[in-house]
Amino acid sequence: MMAELRRCGKHHTSPSAIPTPASGAQGGNGPHRRGSRKGARMLPQPGIYYFPWEVSAGHVPDGNTLRTFGRLCSYDLTQSRVTLMAQHRSDQHRILVCTKLVEPFQAQVGSLYTVLGELERQEGGGSVVKARVLTCVEGMNLPLLEQAIREQRQYLQERDGGQ
Repeated sequence: MMAELRRCGKHHTSPSAIPTPASGAQGGNGPHRRGSRKGARMLPQPGIYYFPWEVSAGHVPDGNTLRTFGRLCSYDLTQSRVTLMAQHRSDQHRILVCTKLVEPFQAQVGSLYTVLGELERQEGGGSVVKARVLTCVEGMNLPLLEQAIREQRQYLQERDGGQ
């Protein structure tokens, strides 16, 4: 259980406790600097958007930072777990989310949520997203979000392929 708590809390550190790449030491002053490598702080990855059916099918590598979405269908406060559900064609896809880093929050069953976090494989199979951000986005135009994700992927492929 303690290992589970540590794994879930691995990105929950104060800014002053984040080591810098140059020294590897604890501490530091001032805000995060992104442009300069010297003295820059190690920040978590921003996360790539994945569709819920890609996450549930195992198409996301373990440890990757991801963004995804789904309707909150259950919340187990004692286990700090949320289950998000999304429909793709005729299939229902479920995503398990660890909420230890985002609690307390007002869970609204049936509402649409986006999550940003790291994917970890579980011992018994399956995977869990360790949430850093869990946001209720009820009312968002879901088909438009899906279209935006597809267009972003196409743009990134064209941009990266042109180098």
